Amino acid sequence: MKHLLITLAVLFLFTACKKDKVAPDSVNEIGNMWTYHFLYQDSSQTNPVQVMTVEITGDTVMDNGDPARVWEFTLPDRTFYYMVKLTSTDFEMYRNLGETPYLTIPRSLTTSSTWLGSFCTDTASVTQQSEYTINDCYFEEVWHIERSAGFCTNWFLEQKILWNHDFGIVRFETEEYSLGPFENAVWEIVDVK
Repeated sequence: MKHLLITLAVLFLFTACKKDKVAPDSVNEIGNMWTYHFLYQDSSQTNPVQVMTVEITGDTVMDNGDPARVWEFTLPDRTFYYMVKLTSTDFEMYRNLGETPYLTIPRSLTTSSTWLGSFCTDTASVTQQSEYTINDCYFEEVWHIERSAGFCTNWFLEQKILWNHDFGIVRFETEEYSLGPFENAVWEIVDVK
C-alpha cells in the first residue's frame, strides 16, 4: 500500500509539473489549407455531407487597427470568411472586422482550463486531452473543448471542439438556436496542406 501511494504521488508530481504547450504562430500562416467533411442541418433541411476547404488567403486590419488573417471557407454552394488573429494569449476568430470574437481559444491550455468568451453568457472549458485519429489523420495531442454561449434570451450555442495547437481545429460540432430556427453543423478534418 505504501509503494502504491508513493507511486501515485510521483505520478502526480510529473503530471503537475508538465509545462503547457503554447500554440505557435504557424497555425495562422497564409497558404495553410485544410479540407473537412461538413454536415449541415437547419430547421428545414439536412444537407448531405459536403467537402469544405479552409484556406488562409491574406491579411486584413480589424476596425480597432489590429492585424488579422483572412480565412476563406469554401463549400460547393457558397464561400464565407472569418478573420483570425493571434494575440500573445489567445487564438481569436471573428465573423466581421468590428465585432467581438466569435470563438476564443487560449494558446496555452491545461486539462483544467476554463475561460469566458465575448457573449452574454459564454463559457468554455477543456474536458480532456488525448491522442486522436480521424479520417487517417493522427494527432498526438488534442484538446477536447466544450463551449456554451448565449445572447441574453434569444440566441443559444453549444459547441464541442477538438483543438490541436500545431494544427488548429480538428473537429467542430455546433448547435445554434434562436427564437425559432436552429442550425447544426459538424466538420471533421480530412486533409491538410
